[in-house]
Amino acid sequence: MLKNLAKRREQIVSLIKKSRELPETEDRASLGQLQRATFEIHGQQALMQADALQIQVLMDGYKQREAVYMTQQAEARKAMLSQAQAAKNPRPPQFIPLLRANPSNN
Repeated sequence: MLKNLAKRREQIVSLIKKSRELPETEDRASLGQLQRATFEIHGQQALMQADALQIQVLMDGYKQREAVYMTQQAEARKAMLSQAQAAKNPRPPQFIPLLRANPSNN
């Protein structure tokens, strides 16, 4: 992506240099060349803006991925701490009677 932006920028710079080298006489050929150079520059600028937008979208995606990763790490850390705390202070066993007393019918 960044290479595309650099390439497009170089193309714009070369087009600008070409347009500056056009003769300054007002014959129709030089005006047409200048108009074409202007049109090409606008096209390259539009392509650069599209590339920049793609890069921005990618950056936003990576930021969101990083935020999710940080949340997952915090949850994992919290789970590990709660497991360590549970192992450190186990609950006392509950008494479960083996035999149940039947109610007496007198």
